Amino acid sequence: MTIYFYLGQNINQDAVDKIQDSEDTFVLFERIDVGINLFLQGKHVVEKLNGLEREGRAFSIDQDIIESFQYRPCKFVRDQRERIISAIFDDYKVFLLRMRYKRFDAMGAFHGLCYFSDIVDYTLGLVGENKPKLVFCGYTPHTVEAWVVVRTLEELGARIVRLISSPLPWVSLPVQGLSNSTRSRNLVAKSSSERSGGIDKYLAILRGDYSLAIPYYEKKPPKRFNFQNFSGIAILRQPKKIIKLLDQYLVKSEFKRSAKLPSNKRPYAVYFLHYQPEMNTLPEADFYVDQFQAIKKISDALPHGINLIIREHPSTFTKHTDRRWRPAGFYRRLLTLPDAYICPAGLSSFDVLDNAIFVASIAGVCLTEALARGKPAVTFYMPRFAQFDEKLIIDANTCSVSQLREIFSKIAAGGWQISEERLKKSLYNLMCSGYDGAKGDAFIPQSGAQSHANSIRSTNLAIQDILDGLI
Repeated sequence: MTIYFYLGQNINQDAVDKIQDSEDTFVLFERIDVGINLFLQGKHVVEKLNGLEREGRAFSIDQDIIESFQYRPCKFVRDQRERIISAIFDDYKVFLLRMRYKRFDAMGAFHGLCYFSDIVDYTLGLVGENKPKLVFCGYTPHTVEAWVVVRTLEELGARIVRLISSPLPWVSLPVQGLSNSTRSRNLVAKSSSERSGGIDKYLAILRGDYSLAIPYYEKKPPKRFNFQNFSGIAILRQPKKIIKLLDQYLVKSEFKRSAKLPSNKRPYAVYFLHYQPEMNTLPEADFYVDQFQAIKKISDALPHGINLIIREHPSTFTKHTDRRWRPAGFYRRLLTLPDAYICPAGLSSFDVLDNAIFVASIAGVCLTEALARGKPAVTFYMPRFAQFDEKLIIDANTCSVSQLREIFSKIAAGGWQISEERLKKSLYNLMCSGYDGAKGDAFIPQSGAQSHANSIRSTNLAIQDILDGLI
């Protein structure tokens, strides 16, 4: 069976060794990801990939390689090319992914269409007569090249298996396909671990003080004195840095002008914004990559007399503030919704969610925190919660506004209780359905490097299941 592997930044020595030792296996990679892992793991990965490239079993999907490729359609794909390109052009996520790293599109929209077509042709050329049966992704592709390549293979009939994050930060879940349809929620890892006592320990952390539960990406980095930071000449030599600083200033200024809690004592629901751009929203959130649409749906469904508090993600101001994802008027637009308020900075997540009647987000860790602290959770990305009891998690993606209003009215009246038994059973089912990437009892990653290491370990377990034909 022909299997393609796209591992992204999870490409690593053990994974490449396993793939190389198997038959009819191919690797799709981007040079920037290989460079990152060259720094972390040494030359082994590069040497192995070079060997696989010489054998015609590893392919770069970088822009310069794609644009220099001479496409020669074979009989197998010739009649499918137009249908596939049409499907790619109809996918709005492709256009958003193209602009993820572009501040100005000087080449124009039609240049983008030509490039999408080139990526499809490149993929069809790689496949040739050898129809792929399965494509495994170490996480959801979220560069335009990787997304279009995997979409093309899916349109050719390949089965797509990818790993996504889960409500347990040390577990990655396998799902099927690139869409969020219900059929994508039926995979179960074979190399799963029950990790005795892990759920109880994790819930205890989430039920304790916020200082122990705070995710690493919400922690403010320590301030380090660096003369270069105060040198105007150094900044002028880095025009991109000037743009980033200007972005942060403009977004933060608008946020500060808009942030204000309600003066009335009405009950409230809270929506936690995601930092953007990130994989959780682009491409995983589909239509709700524009988070205003999710917030508008919540607002329309709220019963009369309930406020809606919108909490900005702390990383919006501690990491790179991207003006493209918090455009001019973003916060003012949110405040046009009835009884909507922007939460000021400085309050902890637990301070905000403990007094809410429910917590909503696309798929943030705030939803697990809410459930652990007895609050109903509303998600717009149900694949992450597919193993959860339906009386715990509310699927705002598939529910209509009328259905949500009925559910929210029940919650406001105190008719929606979080069962401890159902919660633990759901988390146990999730843990047994996914891949455990943690080392020791590190349930909450303390750094980006630790989170990346967890993801690599989960990926390697999944690769073995794929090669063994177990998933």
